[in-house]
Amino acid sequence: MEAAEPLSREKLAGCRSQLGDNHPDTVTAIDTLSQLLSDLGKLEDALPLKRESLRVKREQLGDRHPDTLLSVNNLAVLLNDLGRATGNSKMLREAEPLKREALAGCREVLGNRHPHTLASIANLADMLMQLAHVDPRALEEAEPLCREALAGSREVLGDNHPDTLKAVGNLAALLVDQAHLVPPDHPMAMKKLKEAEPLYREAVIGFTRGLGSTHPTTLSFVSEQARTLLDLGKPKDAERIQRDSVSGCRAALGDSHPETLVSLTHLVGLYRAQNKLSEAEPLAREALAGWRALEANEPVPRHTMTAINILAELLHAQGKDKEALPLCREVHKGFLLALGPAHPFTLSSSENLVGVLRSLGKHSEADAITKEFNLNERQRQMGPGGTGARSQLGGAPVDCPIEEVSD
Repeated sequence: MEAAEPLSREKLAGCRSQLGDNHPDTVTAIDTLSQLLSDLGKLEDALPLKRESLRVKREQLGDRHPDTLLSVNNLAVLLNDLGRATGNSKMLREAEPLKREALAGCREVLGNRHPHTLASIANLADMLMQLAHVDPRALEEAEPLCREALAGSREVLGDNHPDTLKAVGNLAALLVDQAHLVPPDHPMAMKKLKEAEPLYREAVIGFTRGLGSTHPTTLSFVSEQARTLLDLGKPKDAERIQRDSVSGCRAALGDSHPETLVSLTHLVGLYRAQNKLSEAEPLAREALAGWRALEANEPVPRHTMTAINILAELLHAQGKDKEALPLCREVHKGFLLALGPAHPFTLSSSENLVGVLRSLGKHSEADAITKEFNLNERQRQMGPGGTGARSQLGGAPVDCPIEEVSD
């Protein structure tokens, strides 16, 4: 794909010079290059091209033309992805009205059961679920959208289509999020979790059939099913399916394969959730060693940084702060270099580092970092328990800041 970029840029330059910026062939070349850049992870480079494409289509085709609506949706998705990757809330706010516009237009022009409409429904629901950490009421709006997207996908695409299976997983995720808004023993929590677990099971079966048991998407849904079983008070079932996933990856791919390490990390997370720290630690060390070897030459070793963060948190939770400290320093430096000082994941790693420093009595250094990154103000703004984040570098959780452990 990297080799295609210069060719795509050359074609666009030729179209601009020979046909002009607004010619349909030029717009097609813009769309091709912007999608290629998005696929390569060059989201910031793709953004001005997506904006240009939408502007031209609005002018030439009108706001309700299907091609315009598709560009509205594509720009919204890119803004959403870029906002999440950079921690830029302004981009997320810009994406929301675009997603609403795309959905309204698709309903009007294409009908409620058109695949583009169903995709727009799913995209808006996904954004509302992301906004739920700020306003839990967003889940109330997202739920009927998730159900509509799933019902429509089953009807139009069939139960085994990848988009249907994604819709199954999205509804399950929403139900779990709703369950976590109330106390674990609340009847509503159990009701939501009991509806979510068979949906996750359906997604696992479907993706295993379509993609294989070691595909990243399948592994992700196995993990979500296991966590839901744990929430339902079925730890043995949860551990069984997650251990089976690890064993299957080891047998099919080998111990050092990326998907084996991903599955291993999911098992670590399951043990951590049960406070089985001594069982989680050797697996976390294995995962970190594997990622270090695989990403030794990567400029931004994203999975390695996530694995470092996970092991550091486990060590700290067991009082092994001297061993955790160099890991916290390493991951903080990595996030700082990769994402900059203001990114939420850099700030979370700063808080983790401060927590370990204070546990070791290194208060002067902890105070200096707190001041440098304005962490006290961040804590006030986010409130108690509001500092967790999911790493866009690795896809695995970046844990909530490590709290100082009292002796």
